[in-house]
Amino acid sequence: MPEAIESHADLIAQLTKIAQLCWQRGWTRAGTCSYSEVLNRQPLKILTTTSSTCRSALVPSDFSIVDDEALSNSINTTASNQADAATHGWIAKHRNSDATPANAILQTQSVWSGLLADRFNTLDGVLLEDHQLLGSLAGPPEVSSSDRSTRAVWLPIIPRGKDSAEQLALIEKALQFQPSDCSPPTAMIIQHHSLFTWATDIATAYRQIEIFEYFCEYLVRKAAIS
Repeated sequence: MPEAIESHADLIAQLTKIAQLCWQRGWTRAGTCSYSEVLNRQPLKILTTTSSTCRSALVPSDFSIVDDEALSNSINTTASNQADAATHGWIAKHRNSDATPANAILQTQSVWSGLLADRFNTLDGVLLEDHQLLGSLAGPPEVSSSDRSTRAVWLPIIPRGKDSAEQLALIEKALQFQPSDCSPPTAMIIQHHSLFTWATDIATAYRQIEIFEYFCEYLVRKAAIS
């Protein structure tokens, strides 16, 4: 194991546990989905999964340190995971407000988020509002939990690009828009691909995964019985 990777054993252990939890809950399949943590911002470097190993059994050699161009030193890097790393790098670089920096970026690929994207893709996203769970989403520290629980949250749904460059352009365009009464998005769904969420730390990002995955299932089931 390269020394640079070995020095981040604690973060690797945390991300490995998150990946296993997501696999157990059916939110990732086989070697899909990446899990990352920002190590440095100037220049940007992130620790991320870059192999195609099943997410139920990651080991340190499945991780690499990549820059914002997703250039990896790992011999195990696959083309699809390199593209995911580029998306992780873009989020880390561009969704980085002072109040809620995107230090941890997690990716899931559930049946429910896929169905939601297919159901609401013509609307460019879905509005989440009037639910107690929204109070558990990360937000600026000056906003109380009770205020957050009544706010509206926009979850963008973005078309899948034909390559990494087009995908990043589509993400940038989509995240420039949000309803005026919504907080800045901390998650997005790429259609026929996966859901990404980001937060200040790994634990908060995982809590957000649970919240957004709940809403994906809830809204799909609601649409089916309406």
